[in-house]
Amino acid sequence: MKILIVLLTHDKYEHLINPILNRINELEIPENCEVDKLIITDDTQEKVINFANVNNFPIETTSIDLSELKNYNTDPRYTTPSGFTFKTFFIVCKLRNYYLKIAREGKYDWLLQIDGDVLFPKDGLVKLFRENKKYIGAAIESKQGGKYVVPDKTDQNEVYECELIGNCFHLEHSSCFDIEYTFPDNYPVCADVEFRAKELRKKGIKMYCHPLIKCEHLE
Repeated sequence: MKILIVLLTHDKYEHLINPILNRINELEIPENCEVDKLIITDDTQEKVINFANVNNFPIETTSIDLSELKNYNTDPRYTTPSGFTFKTFFIVCKLRNYYLKIAREGKYDWLLQIDGDVLFPKDGLVKLFRENKKYIGAAIESKQGGKYVVPDKTDQNEVYECELIGNCFHLEHSSCFDIEYTFPDNYPVCADVEFRAKELRKKGIKMYCHPLIKCEHLE
């Protein structure tokens, strides 16, 4: 089986790339799996692109057409506690759709997606894979002190189904790749996974949280 490991990052997290790439290279790989590794960013991120080129690490970039934003509600009052605006999540959605396209065209069986500010355990991929779920991720501590998991059952210490999970460290099956990330018009800024999660559920794909995989937000 083929697994694509994607690190989604940008210049803000350029100083974190080294420890995260080291951890990616330390990941335990499930048996009989072929793994490719890739950095994904947009083509304005000079520090990340230079880092990847200097270190000979595979990178894919894409240009984000911000003119599309004129069709959306970008009221500046709609800002998350982290300071994320509609524009932030718009760009993230476009980047996520870009790596989904790469996964589809590369005929990968699985996709492991890692955000650029999250450090994960070396056995995290093996633990996710062992559960044999089509969409499963770790419980991630939020920068505001909560969890990127709904509902919040992370203290039960067992894998459980949920309606929404953060994309900081998650594994998904190829059956999910054709469902893209999107935002509806005239809607306040929200987690980039929210509307894709609804479409996945319509397709009969359930989301699961693995609270025993302990990840750390580096900042």
